[in-house]
Amino acid sequence: QRRLQRRLRKLLNGQPAPKGLRNLSAGEMPRLSERGTALIRAWIEQAPEPKLGVIDVLAKVRDPRRKDQGLYDSDYAAMEELKTIADEYGIAIVVIHHLRKMDADDPLDQVSGTTGLSGSADTVLVLNRTRSGTTTLHGRGRDIEDLEKAVQFDESTCVWTVLGGAASVRYTGERAAVLTALQEAGGSMSL
Repeated sequence: QRRLQRRLRKLLNGQPAPKGLRNLSAGEMPRLSERGTALIRAWIEQAPEPKLGVIDVLAKVRDPRRKDQGLYDSDYAAMEELKTIADEYGIAIVVIHHLRKMDADDPLDQVSGTTGLSGSADTVLVLNRTRSGTTTLHGRGRDIEDLEKAVQFDESTCVWTVLGGAASVRYTGERAAVLTALQEAGGSMSL
């Protein structure tokens, strides 16, 4: 709760919080089937012009897998009611989820769980930090073109900035490293 308040103060930069902003702490937000979706619906219906809901993190509110349910079906069901609510009320519901701790050729394959999670969402964004310190935002969805952008987080403002296309920023970074190595060598180099 304190971390959320600290980040919100940085984001707002002295301005008052939006009137419709409501935070439910982990103790207040039940699992989706145990009044969670009813609570979300109630908030939407009482909020003036609601636009966005954020679930952080899915694991805290999703229902456990039933014994008669496969992994894919369980993952798809975890998102299904949230998508229904978003479509019904015409709002965005952003669901925060974790990545696997393994590399993959397709960034969407890094989403923890089965493809049922990413398959049920209209748009999936994957924020991927590499060992070299660069961060890439990958996006794919029904209503957007695929994207791959290099991004940078400013801790003092809690704001992400798009630096450009990930490939060109990576290339620029690699080129800078080569130029720095050549300058530090003070002369010609060979293999």
